[in-house]
Amino acid sequence: MTANEFKNQVEEYRKKFKSEDFKYRLISYITLGVCIVCFGVILIIITVVDEKYQLYALIPFFIGLVTIIVFMIFNSKNKKKTQIDSGIQYQENYGETLVKYEYSDIDMEEKVNYLYNGFVSDEELLDPMYFSEIRKSTSRNAVDSKINGNLFTQIDCAIGIPLVDGTMDKKLIEITTRDKKNGADQMVCGLYGRLYTLKKNILTNDEDKIIFTFNTEKSYLPTNRDNLHRYTSNEVGVSERFIPFSTNKDVIKNFIDNNKNFVEFLNSIEFNNVLLGGFISINKKGVYVAINFSESSLELPIKDEVDLEKINVLKKTTEAVVNYFKKL
Repeated sequence: MTANEFKNQVEEYRKKFKSEDFKYRLISYITLGVCIVCFGVILIIITVVDEKYQLYALIPFFIGLVTIIVFMIFNSKNKKKTQIDSGIQYQENYGETLVKYEYSDIDMEEKVNYLYNGFVSDEELLDPMYFSEIRKSTSRNAVDSKINGNLFTQIDCAIGIPLVDGTMDKKLIEITTRDKKNGADQMVCGLYGRLYTLKKNILTNDEDKIIFTFNTEKSYLPTNRDNLHRYTSNEVGVSERFIPFSTNKDVIKNFIDNNKNFVEFLNSIEFNNVLLGGFISINKKGVYVAINFSESSLELPIKDEVDLEKINVLKKTTEAVVNYFKKL
């Protein structure tokens, strides 16, 4: 799928959604107008009826009033359900088309499956061993396939974690909220973007763990610090654009020295107004690449046409991650 084909297909879905949304709103306004007119007619009838018959006139008035209220409630619920169904269909069509475009230049050994309402549990989101606790999470647009026989997944997600003061020097605090119902502490968004996963252990020791946090203001440092040490980029031989963590300095140095493909992958990552931050985690459960993308790059295009420049950053990132995974 070419860029123009993608854009044209999305624009077709967007115009259809906006047209249907306008139709639902128009029907709602017309229905409301008819109800108001009917109500006014009933009032006029009551005022012109002789006083001794007004009591009888009130009976059809109340019947008409109840009918109007019931009709408005039914119409409102039906309109809301129809709009929700239309919106979900648009999101599914958009997500499926986006996946086709992102993987159009990638040679996958098996079919790439897409599920809009795909879900990843908090337990699975803890597998990268990056966060010690997840307070709240949402996920959608799940993708799965196989790379060299190993399970590969990709999912859009937002992860809310407790705000830990005094232990980290970088916090992603754009999205801060308080769970008043449970009286919980403040939480921040540790990840808003995508999580790419390859279920393959590439380390020799199951106790080893390697993490590279992107050195940007939009990256949250790891909160799972069990047996984890922070090193300078010079100590392990990587760019200052990344903050290295590991269970042992020799483990991470040997990994860098013997994995040129990984170093090339690190150097290919470009921070910009779309790719804001994130981290890479490698442990016995697999290889995880978490990217904080800008909200506008992941949101559904409704008011304006899809922004190809931002979408191409998503596509380039997916290609870089998958091509690295294929070399493992």
